Amino acid sequence: QCVGFGKPVITLTGNGPQFTWAFAEAQTRLLGQSIHFVEQPSEVAKRVREILQQPERGAIYQNNGRLRMGETGASRRIAAQIQQQLI
Repeated sequence: QCVGFGKPVITLTGNGPQFTWAFAEAQTRLLGQSIHFVEQPSEVAKRVREILQQPERGAIYQNNGRLRMGETGASRRIAAQIQQQLI
């Protein structure tokens, strides 16, 4: 959702099976420049500062979000299609 809204995302792996390095790599291929990986939770604040110090990248995040996720309104259209099937 954040990528779709044109926002950067900071992410890191956890101890569980849900989020592995292989998944992180696939996520990067899917979501592109909007994803920022850090290896340790202690690195998050530093990465946030780096992102905030580059306001010119806002346009990159916006364009990447539209490119990767498409235009807004898909959820509304999906819900309408489901509703039509139920009527």
